[in-house]
Amino acid sequence: LAYVPALFGYLCLAFSGFITFRLLQTLLPAAPKTISALMLGFISAAIFIPNMIYFSDRDYFVFIALFPLMLGQIAITQKLPLPPIKTRLLFLFAGLVLLVKPHYGLYPAILLLHRLCIEKNIYSIIKSPDFQGLSASFVVYIVLIFSIFPQYALYVFPHFIELYIGQRYEHIINDLIYYSCLIGVFLLAVLFIPLSDQIRKIIFMLCGAALLGLFLFWLQGKGFFYHAIPALGFYFIALIAFLTDIFSKIFQRFHWHKLAPIYALQCMVCLILGYYFSPPLKDFPTHEDYKNLPLSKVIRACDTPCPFLILSANMDIISQVSLYTGQKHILRFPSVWWITEVQNQPERNEMKNTLIKYVAEDIARHKPKIILSRIDYGENSEIIFDYAGYLSKESAEMREQLSHYEKAGTMKDNIRYYFTGTAMDIDLPVHYDIYYLKQPAQ
Repeated sequence: LAYVPALFGYLCLAFSGFITFRLLQTLLPAAPKTISALMLGFISAAIFIPNMIYFSDRDYFVFIALFPLMLGQIAITQKLPLPPIKTRLLFLFAGLVLLVKPHYGLYPAILLLHRLCIEKNIYSIIKSPDFQGLSASFVVYIVLIFSIFPQYALYVFPHFIELYIGQRYEHIINDLIYYSCLIGVFLLAVLFIPLSDQIRKIIFMLCGAALLGLFLFWLQGKGFFYHAIPALGFYFIALIAFLTDIFSKIFQRFHWHKLAPIYALQCMVCLILGYYFSPPLKDFPTHEDYKNLPLSKVIRACDTPCPFLILSANMDIISQVSLYTGQKHILRFPSVWWITEVQNQPERNEMKNTLIKYVAEDIARHKPKIILSRIDYGENSEIIFDYAGYLSKESAEMREQLSHYEKAGTMKDNIRYYFTGTAMDIDLPVHYDIYYLKQPAQ
């Protein structure tokens, strides 16, 4: 992970941790051991669950915003004193973070509905700080999107919704069952092992939040691990609270009431569980490795500034190349991931033509110095798919734009170089045709 996003992620976690601690002090004023367990679980979950790959990713920020947001809503439901202006501002910021992944708005919506069932007064809900702060965040979000990214909101997003929602990982139900059974077995243990009533109630609430997160993980339908970060984060906090209560009872049985050993044991358990959930990826590419990978080398050999375009469906690789070369990837999309969703589908011809037109417009506007077009080969070295060839065949505008480039050769690469030590560390050779912008005649 690059230093700047890592530092930003830790700063946001520190701020979120401070707010969480203050809210826990308000909710549990007479339970310092419970507060320490929940804080340790929250900080550890935020660090270990995303691991070194997804730390500071979008779902990481959703998780560190969700936990204090839910605590704040519970405090409001219990009519505990909170500073009105600061509370509204915090819900405004938390709401903006959640809107990065809008479906996580189901969490505050359920808590608001729960309060409505208790109070049976819609006006008290409308006047509450969380409702007003979250509503303001939605208005601010819409204004920002349409003022800063109007083309995305008006033209790209409608196509994105239709194509993205239609993509579903076929084995996602297996992941859902596995994680749900994990939480289910844990809840059985919570039911039959003697715990304090307070801890048992907290664990049930955290597991409920984890199961709701798994439902949203299934709803997204992609099966990516980082989509499960909030769900696994809540589960991790519940585990730490569970083990802390058990250790406390064991120490009390031996008449050992000092807090220091309990805190030390909590930290040790967090490290063990963190290592289990997210073992260190000792073989994952370092910063220097990324700078010297094949795609990065081609871009770095170009005179700066060197705007470039990679025609490939793998957005993870493209973003890393842009980051570690310091050069701009000119496409308005993170990648041309949508190609497989529109090719050979006559009912989507209009959408296909529109999306390819956007690619041609981006090339015309930014004039990348290098275009790297991925080519997939079969077992017998036959071409299965040629990205530039496909786009040129489907669009006269693309043919016109690519006519300004000359092919300089083909380079070899391998997917595993970018994901060593992970589940994607598989030997998958790929090739890229290299096109350079033609120099104007002297």
